[in-house]
Amino acid sequence: MNTLIKNGNSRHPDDVDTVVVGKRLFYLQARHSIEYIHDPSTSKEFLTDLMKKGVDLYTFVQRSFLRPAREYPFPREDESISLLSLNSFDDWWKRQVRKDERNMVRKAERKGIVVKSPEVGEDFTRGAQRIYNETPVRQGRRYTGYGLSLAAVREKFSNLGNSDVFGAYYNGELLGLLWMVYGDSVARIRSFVSLIKHRDKSPNNALMAEGVRRCCEKNFRFIVYEKMGYLPSLDSFKIHNGFRKCVVPRYYVPLSNRGVLAIRLRVHREIQYSLPPRISRALLPLYSLVSQGIPLSIWQHLSV
Repeated sequence: MNTLIKNGNSRHPDDVDTVVVGKRLFYLQARHSIEYIHDPSTSKEFLTDLMKKGVDLYTFVQRSFLRPAREYPFPREDESISLLSLNSFDDWWKRQVRKDERNMVRKAERKGIVVKSPEVGEDFTRGAQRIYNETPVRQGRRYTGYGLSLAAVREKFSNLGNSDVFGAYYNGELLGLLWMVYGDSVARIRSFVSLIKHRDKSPNNALMAEGVRRCCEKNFRFIVYEKMGYLPSLDSFKIHNGFRKCVVPRYYVPLSNRGVLAIRLRVHREIQYSLPPRISRALLPLYSLVSQGIPLSIWQHLSV
């Protein structure tokens, strides 16, 4: 098997069967870039290939919302994700979204917000960099997108693969962007961010409506939007737009003694999701303060 492996800091299109490897504390952990939108490989040949490449721990999600769950003989954790079930845009608009959100979409239009699929060139890249670098803290915690160079943003959007990028514009200025990647029956929100100083114009609501519209046109059954239960304000936005919490199994496959030790020490989960949601929310101010003091390169390794 010829598995494409990239360092955790590298950018890549999510529709490519790519394994992302990152250093976490004392071990190397791998995951598929296509998890949530495709079923990742768990074959013996694949795992052996990872072992030969020095990977200590491999993690994957089982998409139990698509089909009955299968039991694997590996350590498992429950993971709460945000999931939107789709029938049609009309059904989403009339039955799944609050009246307030529909009014915000209309408000964005009245304010002059125009949502379109932009040409992902230099103008878009500079606009996206301005958005990513507006603030180091979003939703009360360290924002890993902050500090991206123009070259890093250019590379991030260099190969879009099977995906769509939407931009929210005001008087020709890019205020927000939504990047959605597509798999089999499932779309995933890859990046969704806007300028906080223009929040009064509701660009996020306009972007979400356009993203849902496109997914319905492409006959996708679900949209996955990160984790659920850890960021109250973001969770509220998701719920108001029809997303619900869905608990899926995440498996951890130890491939070396270091991998076994990581699981025994309970350091195999991403640091921001290692505590129960209730405790995590209570510690959010302290978490944010501590995370801001950690160099970005180290923080990315902890979060791979």
